[in-house]
Amino acid sequence: MGDEAGVLRMHAGKGTHRELDALVVQLFDGAMDDVGLTEQPLRGVLHDYFAWSTDRMGQHPDSPDSVADDVRMPHWGWDGPVAR
Repeated sequence: MGDEAGVLRMHAGKGTHRELDALVVQLFDGAMDDVGLTEQPLRGVLHDYFAWSTDRMGQHPDSPDSVADDVRMPHWGWDGPVAR
């Protein structure tokens, strides 16, 4: 299935696309609306995670070569990223 470096490289080198990233997050929120997921704090946590992950995928706009081989899979908790 690959590793975190592979996932980041898959998204790397495609330039900066902040407007597209914002649209993707908006569509994710719309999908939560579509399935009736309105309960807090779950909805807010899922929104925050997806927005954070989308931003993280765009941190290597110039080249997949800028992704370190040993990058680790991040962990997320109810209050955001969790250090491990």
